[in-house]
Amino acid sequence: QLLRLRCHHGTSAVGRGQRARAQWRHLSPGFWLAGWAKRLSWKETAEAFRTSWDSVFRAVKIAVAWGLEHRDLNNIKAIGVDEVLWHRGHKYMTVVYDILIGRQRILWLGKDRKEETIQSFFDFFGDRAKDLVYVCSDMWKPYLKVIAERAEQAIHVLDRFHIVANINKAIDKVRAAEVKDFKAKGLEPVLKSKRWLLVKRPENLTEKQAVSMNELIQYNLESVKSYLSQGRVSETLGLEQSCMGREVS
Repeated sequence: QLLRLRCHHGTSAVGRGQRARAQWRHLSPGFWLAGWAKRLSWKETAEAFRTSWDSVFRAVKIAVAWGLEHRDLNNIKAIGVDEVLWHRGHKYMTVVYDILIGRQRILWLGKDRKEETIQSFFDFFGDRAKDLVYVCSDMWKPYLKVIAERAEQAIHVLDRFHIVANINKAIDKVRAAEVKDFKAKGLEPVLKSKRWLLVKRPENLTEKQAVSMNELIQYNLESVKSYLSQGRVSETLGLEQSCMGREVS
C-alpha cells in the first residue's frame, strides 16, 4: 500500500510501509527545521520560516536527541580531542570528534578542559577505547596525561600548530637570555628588534627580513641555532603530515 507523507509546508513524498514511515522523520517540521538550522544561524532560520527562536531550539533539541539515540559508536578507530573557547574569560569546553575520513562527526562534548573532563569522555566511551588506532590532540597537559592512560595502545598524533608554537616560545626564551647577556657584557645588540624575525618561517620572510636573517647567521648565536633547528622540525612535520593524509582502514 502506498503512503503519501506531507508536511505542513507542502513538501510530500511517496513510499511503502516502513520506508515511508522512515521518510516521515525527514519531512516532519521539527527535523526539517533542524536541518536548516545546520546551514543558517538559529535566528536566521526563525526569521526565514516565520517562527520563533524557541521553536528552532526545540526542533534542534529533538533532532539531536534522536541522533544520540540512534547513532553507532562501534568501529571508531580515530578520534580528535580539542578545546573550544565558548565564552570570554577562558570558558572552554572539550570536544571529541570521529575523524575517520567519510564519517567525521562530533562524538561528545564536555564542560571545561580538565582531567576530569576527558576522563568523563573515556568513561562514556567505555571498552571501545581499546579499538582506537589514532588519537589526535593538542599539547594540553590534562589531555596528554589521560589519553596516555586510557588509550595507551593508540598512536597519539599531536597538533602541528601547538608543536611549532611551543618551539617558538623556546626560541624566544633563548633570544631574551642572549639579549640580556649581550647588554650585561656591553656587546653590540645584534638581536635588538629581532623577536618576530626569529619565529617567522623562512619562506614567509620579506626581502628586507631575509637580508637581516643572513646577517644574523654570520654570528654564532644560540638564537640562530635554535631558529635553524625549528626549520628542520617544521620540514619533518610537513613531510609526516603529507604521509598521514590518507584514510584509516
